Amino acid sequence: MTRSLTLSSPAKVNLRLEVLGRRADGYHELQMVNLPLELADTVELTPIDVGMELTCDDPAVPSDESNLAFRAALALRDLPSR
Repeated sequence: MTRSLTLSSPAKVNLRLEVLGRRADGYHELQMVNLPLELADTVELTPIDVGMELTCDDPAVPSDESNLAFRAALALRDLPSR
């Protein structure tokens, strides 16, 4: 039996975004004011035998390691099992 994890990823609008500076890990420290929206993407994670695959209904969305969701899935995959 294959176990899947399905999550909702709600959308938001940034009303204010201030970049405070670069952190030691290369990311930027941010200060934001967000407005949540009722729109959301549905994300489903399903284990496969080999490698990693990302599929999307929108052909304009990249399905390689340039996609943040793909990189997040790789990081999740590489976490130690509990």
